[in-house]
Amino acid sequence: MALGIWMVICILILIASIPLYFLPSIVAGKKKHKNQTGIFVLNLFLGWTLIGWVGALVWAVTESEEKNIEIKGNKYEDLERLQKLKESGAISEEEFNAEKDKILN
Repeated sequence: MALGIWMVICILILIASIPLYFLPSIVAGKKKHKNQTGIFVLNLFLGWTLIGWVGALVWAVTESEEKNIEIKGNKYEDLERLQKLKESGAISEEEFNAEKDKILN
């Protein structure tokens, strides 16, 4: 009887640890990181080592690219371009609002 309980506990711990193991891949996916696939592969094959897992996590939380937006031309065209960038996930809501304020002011 005790063996069965321990087996159930071990299975529950294993199931609960899967999201933790793939945390770097989950973070990269949520941030729409441009290197999602590379982060996932590193996480999958080297995540069992502490160095591989931490490396994948650091890679996932770093910015994937600089998001410098040049403002030029018509205000309305710039606002439309910013809206498209926001909808595609290239910029966040906060970045959108900051750039919109620059255009309008």
